Amino acid sequence: MKECGICGKLFPVNGNQRYCSKRCRAIAVATSKRIYSKSRCDRRRKAIIAARTYQFNNAKKVCITPHGMVIDVLIGGIWKKRCSKCSAMLPLSAFTHNEGNRDGFSFYCSKCNRIAEVKRLSCPIKAERSRDRRRRWHVNNRDRARAAYRRRRAAAAQVNEDFTPDMERFSTDFWDGRCAICGDTGQLVMDHWFPLQPADGGIGHALSMDNAVLMCSSCNSKKHNNHPADIYSSSLYGAICSKLGQQAHNWLLATKNIPLST
Repeated sequence: MKECGICGKLFPVNGNQRYCSKRCRAIAVATSKRIYSKSRCDRRRKAIIAARTYQFNNAKKVCITPHGMVIDVLIGGIWKKRCSKCSAMLPLSAFTHNEGNRDGFSFYCSKCNRIAEVKRLSCPIKAERSRDRRRRWHVNNRDRARAAYRRRRAAAAQVNEDFTPDMERFSTDFWDGRCAICGDTGQLVMDHWFPLQPADGGIGHALSMDNAVLMCSSCNSKKHNNHPADIYSSSLYGAICSKLGQQAHNWLLATKNIPLST
Protein backbone atom coordinates (compact mmCIF):
# COMPACT_ATOMS: atom_id res chain seq x y z
CA MET A 1 0.00 0.00 0.00
CA LYS A 2 1.10 3.58 -0.69
CA GLU A 3 -0.17 7.00 0.40
CA CYS A 4 -1.48 9.32 -2.33
CA GLY A 5 0.51 12.53 -2.63
CA ILE A 6 -2.65 14.65 -3.07
CA CYS A 7 -5.52 13.26 -0.95
CA GLY A 8 -3.52 11.04 1.41
CA LYS A 9 -5.59 7.95 0.64
CA LEU A 10 -3.88 4.55 0.78
CA PHE A 11 -3.95 2.62 -2.51
CA PRO A 12 -2.32 -0.57 -3.85
CA VAL A 13 1.01 0.13 -5.56
CA ASN A 14 1.09 -0.51 -9.31
CA GLY A 15 4.56 0.18 -10.71
CA ASN A 16 5.73 3.77 -10.15
CA GLN A 17 2.25 5.14 -9.53
CA ARG A 18 2.28 8.10 -7.10
CA TYR A 19 -1.39 9.08 -7.04
CA CYS A 20 -4.52 7.05 -6.29
CA SER A 21 -6.61 8.22 -9.26
CA LYS A 22 -6.50 10.16 -12.49
CA ARG A 23 -8.19 13.09 -10.74
CA CYS A 24 -5.37 13.40 -8.17
CA ARG A 25 -2.78 13.07 -10.91
CA ALA A 26 -4.44 15.86 -12.96
CA ILE A 27 -4.49 18.10 -9.87
CA ALA A 28 -0.77 17.43 -9.30
CA VAL A 29 0.14 18.19 -12.93
CA ALA A 30 -1.90 21.39 -13.00
CA THR A 31 -0.39 22.57 -9.71
CA SER A 32 3.19 21.92 -10.85
CA LYS A 33 2.55 23.78 -14.14
CA ARG A 34 1.18 26.80 -12.29
CA ILE A 35 4.16 26.85 -9.92
CA TYR A 36 6.65 26.51 -12.81
CA SER A 37 4.89 29.17 -14.88
CA LYS A 38 4.82 31.59 -11.94
CA SER A 39 8.50 31.08 -11.13
CA ARG A 40 9.46 31.48 -14.79
CA CYS A 41 7.51 34.75 -15.05
CA ASP A 42 9.16 35.98 -11.86
CA ARG A 43 12.61 35.24 -13.20
CA ARG A 44 11.87 36.95 -16.49
CA ARG A 45 10.40 40.02 -14.75
CA LYS A 46 13.45 40.32 -12.47
CA ALA A 47 15.79 39.99 -15.45
CA ILE A 48 13.97 42.73 -17.37
CA ILE A 49 14.00 45.06 -14.35
CA ALA A 50 17.72 44.47 -13.81
CA ALA A 51 18.50 45.01 -17.49
CA ARG A 52 16.44 48.21 -17.71
CA THR A 53 18.12 49.52 -14.56
CA TYR A 54 21.54 48.77 -16.06
CA GLN A 55 20.51 50.49 -19.27
CA PHE A 56 19.32 53.57 -17.35
CA ASN A 57 22.60 53.78 -15.42
CA ASN A 58 24.69 53.16 -18.56
CA ALA A 59 22.87 55.08 -21.27
CA LYS A 60 23.74 54.00 -24.83
CA LYS A 61 26.22 51.47 -23.48
CA VAL A 62 24.12 48.31 -23.50
CA CYS A 63 22.15 46.28 -26.06
CA ILE A 64 19.18 44.30 -24.66
CA THR A 65 17.03 41.60 -26.23
CA PRO A 66 13.19 41.71 -25.92
CA HIS A 67 13.45 39.16 -23.10
CA GLY A 68 15.67 41.44 -21.04
CA MET A 69 18.99 39.68 -21.68
CA VAL A 70 22.05 41.91 -21.90
CA ILE A 71 23.89 40.69 -25.00
CA ASP A 72 26.51 43.42 -25.57
CA VAL A 73 27.90 45.87 -23.05
CA LEU A 74 30.30 48.76 -23.71
CA ILE A 75 32.94 48.68 -20.97
CA GLY A 76 36.00 50.88 -21.20
CA GLY A 77 35.40 51.49 -24.91
CA ILE A 78 35.26 47.72 -25.67
CA TRP A 79 32.05 45.86 -26.47
CA LYS A 80 31.77 42.80 -24.23
CA LYS A 81 29.40 39.89 -23.79
CA ARG A 82 28.70 37.45 -20.98
CA CYS A 83 29.36 33.78 -21.74
CA SER A 84 26.30 31.64 -20.96
CA LYS A 85 28.55 28.79 -19.79
CA CYS A 86 31.27 30.31 -17.59
CA SER A 87 29.42 33.63 -16.92
CA ALA A 88 32.58 35.61 -17.72
CA MET A 89 32.25 39.06 -19.31
CA LEU A 90 34.56 38.84 -22.34
CA PRO A 91 35.23 40.96 -25.46
CA LEU A 92 33.36 39.99 -28.61
CA SER A 93 36.60 38.69 -30.12
CA ALA A 94 36.40 35.76 -27.67
CA PHE A 95 33.14 34.55 -29.30
CA THR A 96 32.68 32.83 -32.63
CA HIS A 97 30.28 34.29 -35.20
CA ASN A 98 26.78 32.83 -35.35
CA GLU A 99 24.35 34.65 -37.65
CA GLY A 100 21.45 32.74 -36.11
CA ASN A 101 21.72 34.70 -32.85
CA ARG A 102 20.43 38.21 -32.35
CA ASP A 103 23.86 39.78 -31.80
CA GLY A 104 25.63 37.63 -34.41
CA PHE A 105 27.81 35.77 -31.90
CA SER A 106 27.60 32.39 -30.19
CA PHE A 107 26.27 31.96 -26.64
CA TYR A 108 29.48 30.29 -25.43
CA CYS A 109 32.97 31.75 -25.61
CA SER A 110 35.60 29.99 -27.71
CA LYS A 111 37.15 28.29 -24.67
CA CYS A 112 33.84 26.88 -23.47
CA ASN A 113 33.01 25.81 -27.03
CA ARG A 114 36.24 23.81 -27.20
CA ILE A 115 35.53 22.17 -23.84
CA ALA A 116 31.99 21.27 -24.95
CA GLU A 117 33.35 19.90 -28.26
CA VAL A 118 35.87 17.67 -26.45
CA LYS A 119 33.15 16.44 -24.10
CA ARG A 120 30.82 15.76 -27.00
CA LEU A 121 33.45 13.86 -28.98
CA SER A 122 34.28 11.71 -25.95
CA CYS A 123 31.08 9.79 -26.72
CA PRO A 124 31.89 7.21 -29.47
CA ILE A 125 28.46 7.51 -31.09
CA LYS A 126 28.57 11.31 -31.29
CA ALA A 127 32.20 11.24 -32.43
CA GLU A 128 31.36 8.86 -35.29
CA ARG A 129 28.35 11.00 -36.22
CA SER A 130 30.54 14.10 -36.31
CA ARG A 131 33.14 12.36 -38.49
CA ASP A 132 30.42 11.24 -40.92
CA ARG A 133 29.09 14.79 -41.12
CA ARG A 134 32.54 16.21 -41.85
CA ARG A 135 33.18 13.45 -44.41
CA ARG A 136 29.94 14.23 -46.25
CA TRP A 137 30.74 17.94 -46.24
CA HIS A 138 34.19 17.31 -47.77
CA VAL A 139 32.67 15.09 -50.47
CA ASN A 140 30.01 17.66 -51.38
CA ASN A 141 32.31 20.72 -51.09
CA ARG A 142 35.68 19.66 -52.45
CA ASP A 143 36.53 23.13 -53.81
CA ARG A 144 35.78 24.85 -50.51
CA ALA A 145 37.68 22.17 -48.59
CA ARG A 146 40.78 22.71 -50.76
CA ALA A 147 40.51 26.49 -50.31
CA ALA A 148 40.25 26.09 -46.53
CA TYR A 149 43.28 23.78 -46.50
CA ARG A 150 45.29 26.30 -48.52
CA ARG A 151 44.37 29.11 -46.10
CA ARG A 152 45.46 27.04 -43.10
CA ARG A 153 48.72 26.10 -44.80
CA ALA A 154 49.44 29.72 -45.73
CA ALA A 155 48.62 30.90 -42.21
CA ALA A 156 51.13 28.39 -40.83
CA ALA A 157 53.73 29.99 -43.15
CA GLN A 158 52.62 33.46 -41.95
CA VAL A 159 51.30 34.39 -45.39
CA ASN A 160 47.92 35.97 -46.03
CA GLU A 161 46.27 33.95 -48.80
CA ASP A 162 42.72 33.95 -50.14
CA PHE A 163 42.56 31.87 -53.33
CA THR A 164 38.86 31.19 -53.83
CA PRO A 165 37.25 28.25 -55.69
CA ASP A 166 36.19 30.69 -58.44
CA MET A 167 39.83 31.65 -58.93
CA GLU A 168 40.80 27.98 -59.11
CA ARG A 169 38.21 27.24 -61.80
CA PHE A 170 39.24 30.33 -63.78
CA SER A 171 42.92 29.38 -63.60
CA THR A 172 42.18 25.79 -64.65
CA ASP A 173 40.34 27.05 -67.72
CA PHE A 174 43.13 29.53 -68.47
CA TRP A 175 45.72 26.73 -68.59
CA ASP A 176 43.31 24.61 -70.73
CA GLY A 177 43.26 21.85 -68.10
CA ARG A 178 46.86 20.88 -68.89
CA CYS A 179 50.14 20.94 -67.01
CA ALA A 180 51.98 24.18 -67.79
CA ILE A 181 55.31 22.31 -67.94
CA CYS A 182 54.73 18.99 -69.71
CA GLY A 183 51.16 19.33 -71.02
CA ASP A 184 49.82 16.27 -69.15
CA THR A 185 46.11 16.19 -68.23
CA GLY A 186 46.12 13.70 -65.34
CA GLN A 187 46.32 14.40 -61.59
CA LEU A 188 46.54 18.18 -61.87
CA VAL A 189 47.16 20.47 -58.89
CA MET A 190 47.31 24.23 -58.46
CA ASP A 191 50.91 25.13 -57.67
CA HIS A 192 52.67 28.21 -56.30
CA TRP A 193 54.97 29.32 -59.13
CA PHE A 194 56.96 31.29 -56.57
CA PRO A 195 57.00 28.94 -53.54
CA LEU A 196 54.97 29.46 -50.39
CA GLN A 197 57.87 28.21 -48.26
CA PRO A 198 61.11 28.83 -50.21
CA ALA A 199 63.95 26.36 -49.76
CA ASP A 200 66.36 29.22 -49.00
CA GLY A 201 64.15 30.43 -46.14
CA GLY A 202 63.10 33.63 -47.90
CA ILE A 203 59.75 35.37 -47.89
CA GLY A 204 56.87 33.16 -49.00
CA HIS A 205 54.45 34.04 -51.81
CA ALA A 206 50.69 33.60 -51.56
CA LEU A 207 48.69 31.74 -54.19
CA SER A 208 47.12 34.41 -56.39
CA MET A 209 46.21 34.93 -60.02
CA ASP A 210 49.75 36.09 -60.80
CA ASN A 211 51.29 33.10 -58.98
CA ALA A 212 48.95 30.16 -59.72
CA VAL A 213 50.18 27.59 -62.23
CA LEU A 214 48.43 24.33 -63.13
CA MET A 215 50.85 21.40 -62.86
CA CYS A 216 50.68 17.64 -62.85
CA SER A 217 51.68 15.88 -59.65
CA SER A 218 55.00 14.74 -61.17
CA CYS A 219 56.16 18.24 -62.19
CA ASN A 220 54.90 19.65 -58.91
CA SER A 221 56.99 17.13 -56.96
CA LYS A 222 60.09 17.88 -59.04
CA LYS A 223 59.72 21.62 -58.52
CA HIS A 224 58.99 21.23 -54.77
CA ASN A 225 59.81 24.51 -52.95
CA ASN A 226 62.59 25.67 -55.25
CA HIS A 227 62.59 28.96 -57.11
CA PRO A 228 61.49 28.32 -60.72
CA ALA A 229 64.47 30.25 -62.14
CA ASP A 230 66.81 27.73 -60.49
CA ILE A 231 65.38 24.58 -62.12
CA TYR A 232 63.81 25.71 -65.43
CA SER A 233 65.36 27.27 -68.49
CA SER A 234 65.23 31.01 -68.93
CA SER A 235 62.89 30.71 -71.93
CA LEU A 236 60.35 28.52 -70.06
CA TYR A 237 60.63 30.70 -66.96
CA GLY A 238 59.96 33.85 -68.99
CA ALA A 239 57.05 32.25 -70.86
CA ILE A 240 55.32 31.14 -67.64
CA CYS A 241 55.82 34.55 -66.01
CA SER A 242 54.34 36.23 -69.08
CA LYS A 243 51.30 33.94 -69.01
CA LEU A 244 50.85 34.63 -65.30
CA GLY A 245 50.65 38.34 -66.03
CA GLN A 246 48.06 37.64 -68.73
CA GLN A 247 46.09 35.43 -66.32
CA ALA A 248 45.95 38.17 -63.68
CA HIS A 249 44.87 40.70 -66.32
CA ASN A 250 42.11 38.42 -67.62
CA TRP A 251 40.86 37.78 -64.08
CA LEU A 252 40.69 41.51 -63.42
CA LEU A 253 38.63 42.02 -66.57
CA ALA A 254 36.37 39.08 -65.69
CA THR A 255 35.61 40.48 -62.23
CA LYS A 256 34.61 43.80 -63.83
CA ASN A 257 32.47 42.01 -66.48
CA ILE A 258 34.63 43.38 -69.31
CA PRO A 259 34.98 41.17 -72.42
CA LEU A 260 38.48 39.79 -72.83
CA SER A 261 38.64 41.00 -76.45
CA THR A 262 38.76 44.66 -75.39
